[in-house]
Amino acid sequence: MSQAQQMEWLREDYPQLYSEFQERVKEGRMFVTGGSWTEMDCNIPSGESIIRQFLYGQRFFKKEFGHYCTEFWLPDTFGYSSQLPQLVKSAQMKYFLTQKLSWNLINKFPNSSFIWEGLDGTQILTHFPPADTYNAQALFEEVCKSQNNNKDKERTKESLMVLGHGDGGGGPQRQMLERIKRMGNLDGCPRLEMRSPHEFFERLEKDQHKLVKWRGELYFELHRGTYTTHAFVKKGNRESEKMLHDAEILATFAVLEDKVSPQKTNLDVFWKKLLLTQFHDVLPGTCIGRVYKDVRKDLQFIEEGVTTQIRSHLSSLSSPGDEFTPFNSLCWTREKVLTIPKQNKTCSNKHQISRNGEEIVCVSAPPFSFGTVFPYKGEGVRLKEGKEIVLENQFLRGIFSVGGQLVSLYDKKANREIIQMSPLTEQRGPIYGNQFVIYEDVPFFWDAWDLMVFHLEKKHLVAPAHSYKIEENGSLRCCVSFQYHVGQKSFLTQYVSLSCLSQRLEFECEVNWQESHKCLKVLFPVDIHSETATFHTQFGWVRRPTHRSDTLSMAKFEVCGHFFADLSEHKYGVSLINDSKYGYSVIDNCLSLTLLRAPKKPDRTADMGDHQFKFAIYPHEGGFPGGQVMKESYDFNYSFQNHFAQGPKKAGFPINFVGEDVLLDTIKLAEDQGEEDETKVVFRLVELGGGREWVELNFVRNIKDAKVVNILEEEEKGGGEVEMERGGKGVRVYVKPFKVVTLLVTFLKGKKRKREEGGEEKRKR
Repeated sequence: MSQAQQMEWLREDYPQLYSEFQERVKEGRMFVTGGSWTEMDCNIPSGESIIRQFLYGQRFFKKEFGHYCTEFWLPDTFGYSSQLPQLVKSAQMKYFLTQKLSWNLINKFPNSSFIWEGLDGTQILTHFPPADTYNAQALFEEVCKSQNNNKDKERTKESLMVLGHGDGGGGPQRQMLERIKRMGNLDGCPRLEMRSPHEFFERLEKDQHKLVKWRGELYFELHRGTYTTHAFVKKGNRESEKMLHDAEILATFAVLEDKVSPQKTNLDVFWKKLLLTQFHDVLPGTCIGRVYKDVRKDLQFIEEGVTTQIRSHLSSLSSPGDEFTPFNSLCWTREKVLTIPKQNKTCSNKHQISRNGEEIVCVSAPPFSFGTVFPYKGEGVRLKEGKEIVLENQFLRGIFSVGGQLVSLYDKKANREIIQMSPLTEQRGPIYGNQFVIYEDVPFFWDAWDLMVFHLEKKHLVAPAHSYKIEENGSLRCCVSFQYHVGQKSFLTQYVSLSCLSQRLEFECEVNWQESHKCLKVLFPVDIHSETATFHTQFGWVRRPTHRSDTLSMAKFEVCGHFFADLSEHKYGVSLINDSKYGYSVIDNCLSLTLLRAPKKPDRTADMGDHQFKFAIYPHEGGFPGGQVMKESYDFNYSFQNHFAQGPKKAGFPINFVGEDVLLDTIKLAEDQGEEDETKVVFRLVELGGGREWVELNFVRNIKDAKVVNILEEEEKGGGEVEMERGGKGVRVYVKPFKVVTLLVTFLKGKKRKREEGGEEKRKR
């Protein structure tokens, strides 16, 4: 039995049955496997979400059954991130099983048993059951297929057949077990033995030195529509991940400043609710309509509960007041143009007014600190209106037609034109930037799941905007809106903005979507030539081909990305950044983002209604991974936490982080706190450039201890090098390419901290 969430429900609702289940596990008659909270989707959740799946799952198994799972069991999901091997191994597992790639439509996966090497070089032993199903009925033909379809039978004689009603529940039936018994030693039939997954992998492990290696992501050549279907749950997922990120940082600071006890900062209930929505049919958008009524309530529960905690911690770390002091939850200083929320509060300096009647200001905030409003004295942004609409600041000049087409985007620093119109099409001539396109979307098999390759041949350019309006025209920010008719029944309003501080041209869309079997995308043909494009994924990035010269490349006509897709040459590139979308397509020089779908099964109301989302174009020097693409995409996604206080005030727990390509991604209270006079804090570091470097974490107070741990927050030998600075206030960590390093730091608190700090002050004197 897999999925800790199901076992927790069983324990809560049927305690007697759960006790009997625990006894069967002790007897070896039933097995727990998987290591995760749910059998989650592996395309869309963030890297931190995947860590929490393992953290909550493995801790549950250890507490309830006395041991961790050793195999990651995920037979049915729609693609596997290249960082999974590292995270699986860090969660004390060393085996992986799935069978989903047997469904590939174009290229059949070449192996049944192999070594999977992840983005950082971590390797795990992997098996794809040759029967190509997780619902085997123990039929003779399935048993024979398990042997004959084993693509590695010259390297190992071991293969696993997963039997029972697994998709929907029910497990093995008596007649299946009877067939297994009768075929166990039958002439002409492969030899059968009932074993646990762990026992199977232990036997397979003896042959692993003979097995071949597969490096990188396990891309699934089907179900590509799951990157987009049910857009609201994908947006809610990303928003929830970001809120929990900020809430954990603020909660940690509040505890370290003795403003609140760790018990009152518990976010487990919200994390578990989010992890449930990441189940591999919920988050991909492939459930019946009734499920999404519950999901909306769950996402609202997370938003309200986490927002309450964020507001409480912000208040505890500052003094009451009316000055706008938004909080920066990222690990570098940010300067940004923001709007002050309408809360009967006033800012010390009056500035431009937004289209919503809010004051527009420039804000500067150090890492993990409160920001302050500052008067901007540099070159402002300008808007010119005529036959064309021009938005221009010190970095960029964008020229739009009155119909909303981006006919030119000029990088003033690099002296380079970005937009390169695509060749003539059968409709309305060439395609410029910001071109909306409707595609006919009628898949062969499963509506909500699939986006087929032939949809690319059935496109209809959305007509130019029928009207436009200047929304904002000031030195801090300019904004123009365009109104479109989309498809047969839908409407779209787009707000294009450029601020005085930004190197991004930003687009905000409000859509009332009422189509059927249609797909909406936005296209940006750019003047970049590259054989590969780069896509942000969990804790890293992956390069995929922009051509269709072979079947492996052709199969990746629609791919999953998180914050951005980047198309770069040697010293220059262009990124398409978004706040809630995951489906990308980059063919030749055209960056495309999939915005909405309209499937009718299994939920006929999927995606019908109102949507709001944002994307941005970011031209940059330096190519990729240079060009500050990661920082720009995080800056676009992570808004400041709005707050009003008495004057500027740094966060209660100042930290100076020094690193170039390493992101300080997570700050949280450790799961196990230990002694009462100590506070243990987890710092999660991720290398995102593909290099290696020493990074420094410098604190304003002494630390008692620091060590590298695994993602279960247990000490791990060889996981990294930690060097304590003299005085006990600094930590240096060596981070290798794409490594996720979890650092556990112990701080003294209360009277014990004050006594030690007082003693140190006396020694200095």
